[in-house]
Amino acid sequence: MSSKQDVKNYHELSKPFESEEQANEKLNAFFDEIYELRKKYKVPDVLITIKADVMGEEGSASSFFSSHSYGAAANALSMAAYTYGVIDKTAKDAIGKLLAGK
Repeated sequence: MSSKQDVKNYHELSKPFESEEQANEKLNAFFDEIYELRKKYKVPDVLITIKADVMGEEGSASSFFSSHSYGAAANALSMAAYTYGVIDKTAKDAIGKLLAGK
């Protein structure tokens, strides 16, 4: 699995959307672009899970998740299971190294 860590960018992107309407507008545009990139680069199946934050009416932020699958719906479950397995192994390996003092 490939992962890019970008602390400065992550901090900026972690700022909550100002409203649910803004979150919906931005995320719909994001998912539309992913759909077009899928076609452009000839990637038949894509599974995306996102987490973002939005400001509530009381002035406090809350988190939400969203996922989208493009391509053959029958492949989404196996793709999610594969991704979970890779993330789980990566985390366990990192913990093992920490406990071993490496």
